[in-house]
Order: sequence, then C-alpha cells, then structure tokens
Amino acid sequence: MSNVPPSKADAGAASLLERCVAYTHRRTIQIFDLHHGIGSSLRPKPLGTGVLATYRGTEMVLTASHILDSPQVQERGAFTIADGGKQMIDLGEFSFVRTASGGDRLSDDDVDLAALFLDPDASARLRAGGAFEFTPIEEVVGERSAPANVRHFIHGYPLALSVNRPAEKLVQRTSLALFLSPYDGTRGDWPTSGSSIHIDFDYQPALVAPTTSGTGTVALPEPQGFSGCGIWHLASPDAASTFEDSALVLGGIVHRFNSKLKVVRATRIEGLLHMLGAASPG
Repeated sequence: MSNVPPSKADAGAASLLERCVAYTHRRTIQIFDLHHGIGSSLRPKPLGTGVLATYRGTEMVLTASHILDSPQVQERGAFTIADGGKQMIDLGEFSFVRTASGGDRLSDDDVDLAALFLDPDASARLRAGGAFEFTPIEEVVGERSAPANVRHFIHGYPLALSVNRPAEKLVQRTSLALFLSPYDGTRGDWPTSGSSIHIDFDYQPALVAPTTSGTGTVALPEPQGFSGCGIWHLASPDAASTFEDSALVLGGIVHRFNSKLKVVRATRIEGLLHMLGAASPG
C-alpha cells in the first residue's frame, strides 16, 4: 500500500497531504447518534463518517446506507461535533434516500449509499463560523474519466480514534487521512458487481504510515468508522506548490471492509449520481 504520493522530497509529500486534509476536513463530518442508551445512560455514539455536498441546489450529507440502520437516527436525527469536542451540531429532521434497507446489510446491499437532505437551519448551523463547507458534486468526475496519474485520498473518522467518556462529558473526534493505492488482487479476488460500480483499495491495519506533518508515523487503526467517508481523486503534479482545490474531487463513498483481504471498498460517484437523479428530497 502506498500511503504517500511519489514526490521529489518527503517535505513536498507531507505538504501535499496537508493541503488535501485542509480541503476535505471542512467537508467531512463524524456522524453521531445522540440518543444511544436509555435514561441517564444516554451518550453520543459515533456511527461513521459523512461528506457534506450540494447537488442541484440541495445540501446534504453523503454517507453509507448502513449508518441509517439505527431506528433512533431515522426517527430522531443525528448529530456531528465541531472541532475541540465542545459543540454538538444538530443535523435536524432530515429526509433521506438510501439504496436499500433491512436484511443482512452487507450482503443485501453491495452499493450501500445514502443521502441525508438537510433543511436550511441545519446547513446554517454547519456553516456557522466557517467550520464546514459543502462540496458541489454536479461536476465531479469518476475514476473512469480521471487522468491516468490520479491519486486516491481518503479522510474519515475511525472509531478506534474516537474518545467518548460520558462521565467527563468528553467527546473527541480524531480523523485519519492518507493516500491509498487501488487493490491489485494479489491477496485474492473480492467478488464485485463490476468495476463500473466499485473501486477497492489496500488498507492494512497496523501498517505504519507517515503522519500528516511528515515528522512521524502512526499504525493504521481498524477501519470501522470510515464508512461514509469520501474517496477523493487528486490529479495534480507532485509539487505541493502547484496544488489547487479544483484538482481534488469526490470520486466515491467508502462503505465496506474485507478483513481477510485487507481491502476497503467504495461505490463510485456514478452510483451516487444515479441514486440522487432517481430521487427527490421530501
């Protein structure tokens, strides 16, 4: 697995990663169920990751469909958390569309996508103070139309990095961002509905990877919690100084991990656009 892009200097690679993180951090949220538990034991429960996006004038959270399996989330809504862990942001009473529901999620729904349509008040809460922004997805390009030198970047919230201590009223979110390489099949085949729907990436927990600053390393955690995060395609020269936000586009949504092959799977953006084109908020 390649966790950093090819570069003439380690400092340049770290700088490029930092620029990618700066862009996607403002467009990536951790999704919580704030109604987990009963009575005095109620506490925030991290469910996964979401990408803030706008499509045809509608602002939404893109995520994995299985994030919405919780009846509490469907009936009472969900929350995210601002930097510092001191402010929970209510996502409001959202309507949503998802590719499937019920049954054995991972075997019944191999696409596993959902969109939570936000009301204006929820969007305003997320934008307050400049903490979050929405990325337009009308103009995104999928893997099939991406340049040959495209790199793949993931940014999400693994559960292993979350701190949740209700007694201390402490909830802390910590994201993980890194470059991934497409899985080449060397550890075995993962049946798929077709390469036009999915893209698979190497992800080997405990593998040592560089930190964003390039000054140290970190062992990759188990990927649970990455569900719903974006796979971003970066078409840019190696030099970080030439990086532009327009070069980083949403290419898919992560939703599944094969623990035997050590591979994460994302549904390509074309599948998302098909789902949104066939649905309307409300």
